Amino acid sequence: MSTFSTPKYSACFEGPIIANVLTIVIRDMKLALDYFYQAEALPDFVERSLGTEKGLEFPILVLGPRANPIETTDDDSNLIQSIVIELKVGITADSSDAAMTKIMKYVRALDAVLRTASKSDYCANMTNGSNVPFGFAVDVTHTYGPLGANDNRTTYFKPASLELTLHFRER
Repeated sequence: MSTFSTPKYSACFEGPIIANVLTIVIRDMKLALDYFYQAEALPDFVERSLGTEKGLEFPILVLGPRANPIETTDDDSNLIQSIVIELKVGITADSSDAAMTKIMKYVRALDAVLRTASKSDYCANMTNGSNVPFGFAVDVTHTYGPLGANDNRTTYFKPASLELTLHFRER
């Protein structure tokens, strides 16, 4: 007969964290775009999806888990994990220069959103009794993908990937 008791650690697994990241982006992305580029009235992400693109609407955001290494300290007193989430962004424009300029703006705004969110934003609705994550840190990196164009070169597509790493410790 098996018995399962309350887990020793909350272990902030990907599902709840990704849901919270999506909530943060929905709440703050348009505000960040307007803050940095008010005169341009850049649109918020038209499509937001988990793992896979759903259609061809732009600007687009696709997010999903990349890695979640979990370890415990030698004395088993702390759980340490670094959740890595990939956020893929794509925009369209009518010239290659405009596409590059535009994707840099979206990356800047999204980076600011991810770095500005608080621990309570990332950990919303995630408690396990007294085991609340501590030792929280956020890292964001980004890379740009290759430029694409339609056959007549009237529409250009430029992607970028941001990697969000959330470091947690838990007792």
